[in-house]
Amino acid sequence: MTKNIAYLKNAVPAVIIFIIFYLFIYLVQGIPFVDDPYIAYRYAEIWAAGHGPAYNIGEYVEGYSSFLSVAILAVASLLSFNLVTFAPVLNLFIGIGCILLMSYLCTFIPFSRPRLTITVLSLLYALSYGV
Repeated sequence: MTKNIAYLKNAVPAVIIFIIFYLFIYLVQGIPFVDDPYIAYRYAEIWAAGHGPAYNIGEYVEGYSSFLSVAILAVASLLSFNLVTFAPVLNLFIGIGCILLMSYLCTFIPFSRPRLTITVLSLLYALSYGV
């Protein structure tokens, strides 16, 4: 276990740099608006209003991609957050958390060069278009 922590401590500067890259790309790329988040926002707002997860009140059809996302957005809507600004900020923090978690999990895999593995995987994740 201490060996894993030592590898992680050695990789911390690289992971911080990749988080900065991730933030830079996030800010430069902007927040594209596609139809799937709009659908999740609508389900969440109607759910937060007390009508259950529905796109239209009274029509209970599952039309969203991620139940967990809709549930989190419904709680945010219930707390009076603007979903169009809340969701991208939440995604930003989830992405940073994924970089940190991935770099930590890499310490448990027995590679010959664990610091290089952490660095390469974190960089590939941070620069991935889908993220």
